[in-house]
Amino acid sequence: MQTQRIQPRSVLGWLDRQPDRVCWPLGFAVGLVPSLGLLLLSPSVGLVTSGLMLGAAVWLGLTGDPIALPGDDLHEPIEMIELPGGEFSMGSPENEPGRYDDENPHRVRVSAFAMAKYPVTQKLYADVMGTNPAFFQGHRLPVEQVSWFEAVRFCNKLSEKAGLRPCYAIVEPKPGADQPADGEAPQAEQEVVWDRAADGYRLPTEAEWEYACRAGTETVYSFGDDPEQLGDHAWFAGNSEEKTYEVGAKKPNGWGLFDLHGNVWEWCWDWYGVYNVTNDKLVTLTDPIAPPTGDWRVLRGGSFGYGPGGLRSAYRVRDVPASRNRYIGFRCVRGSRRQP
Repeated sequence: MQTQRIQPRSVLGWLDRQPDRVCWPLGFAVGLVPSLGLLLLSPSVGLVTSGLMLGAAVWLGLTGDPIALPGDDLHEPIEMIELPGGEFSMGSPENEPGRYDDENPHRVRVSAFAMAKYPVTQKLYADVMGTNPAFFQGHRLPVEQVSWFEAVRFCNKLSEKAGLRPCYAIVEPKPGADQPADGEAPQAEQEVVWDRAADGYRLPTEAEWEYACRAGTETVYSFGDDPEQLGDHAWFAGNSEEKTYEVGAKKPNGWGLFDLHGNVWEWCWDWYGVYNVTNDKLVTLTDPIAPPTGDWRVLRGGSFGYGPGGLRSAYRVRDVPASRNRYIGFRCVRGSRRQP
């Protein structure tokens, strides 16, 4: 009979995801039981060891920070940053230079989630998908020339690689359907359904993307209002020489996320449309996704080919989901593992 070994990391990971009001009592209990056992076996050695175990378990409960254990079999294949939930003003004020009419400001509440520290690199994409479609070649360069459909497929495969539940159900077009010669229609006819209960990797919603980009700011860019500082934070038309650069080469935003301004555009989950806003300024939308259908998917962040106006935190563009070009990449998010 084959038995399944319980990994300490899985126990602590479960504890780490509990609400704050129960985390530290559970942490105390998890540390107390083995501590008492060690004291009974060897009071002198057990006193020191049990104190360390008890302190570490309580610290886990209080801070929500995971304890690293040897032989951790839950290694994440992509570097993620846990972001707290919160409210922010999505869109831009009417006096913001360069704003467009589709940036109507409105209050949004975003649930806690995790976002990749960098855009998906060519090395990671090739490791997962077995191919590298990028025009500008380099392991640490962001992958580009990836359609929205290919981005969601990558998210599913990365989830499977990490032992997580894929977020997207992809319904292929019916066989025998008439297809144009350019080969793009099969992708355009795919139907993608997001399972919001899944714990795998996915594309950010437009609200999540802007919330993460702003990192608590209400300025034109995540670092302030002065476009003269863009060169320290982004690859754009003013310094890129019309090409991409290795991820992480510029300064991060206040939450430690790189390349949200410039380098490559980033696909979002949402169909492009007018924001679902009301005249009631007291209304706050929670985790908005709009509209349910459309012709174009949203892109955010600007690219190496755009000027300062296109790199604003509120700036929105759109493209058909089958589109591939050297200006477009993506990054992944997943649900928070620290807050339910």
